Amino acid sequence: MLNWVAFEYCTIIDNVTGNKTLKLCQYELDDRDWDIVKDLLQVLKNVTLFFSQDDIVTITNVVPTMDQLDAMLSSSATTPLVPVVKHALTFACQLMDKYYSKTDLSNVYCISMVLHPQLKLKYFQQHAWEKDWIQTAEGIVRDELQILESLAIAIRFHASSCTFCVLILLSTLLLTSHLA
Repeated sequence: MLNWVAFEYCTIIDNVTGNKTLKLCQYELDDRDWDIVKDLLQVLKNVTLFFSQDDIVTITNVVPTMDQLDAMLSSSATTPLVPVVKHALTFACQLMDKYYSKTDLSNVYCISMVLHPQLKLKYFQQHAWEKDWIQTAEGIVRDELQILESLAIAIRFHASSCTFCVLILLSTLLLTSHLA
């Protein structure tokens, strides 16, 4: 956000930082620096606006958000930019790949997406994920459901509290209905 303000008021900022009596000359930007600011704004504006939304920050949105961020960064790689920004963009894409691969270390991301009423397996199909991975995602969720069902059966026979059994059974039914 600060960059947009800085670019919008570049003349004023140049006047303030160029004023020797204020002792801010070391912060003055030359034309090349302003080109870098302009290129960074071009690359980061949409990403920043995307992450500024209130409804984005959930575990279910981690993978779709990373997909969108990766697409934004990758599409910017073909745009003519100042070399330092191009280099930073390459580094950002590599870093995204590193963190994206870490989502495979936990089933939580997959399960939350498959059980999300608006995503389910459709997200993976619509975004051309490999068929094997989609089948793996469905298998992960079904395995977790089997564990929950087994737990519910064990509790039903061994628990003294019916309320707890009902909660487990309702959770299982809810999870099963989300797969459909």
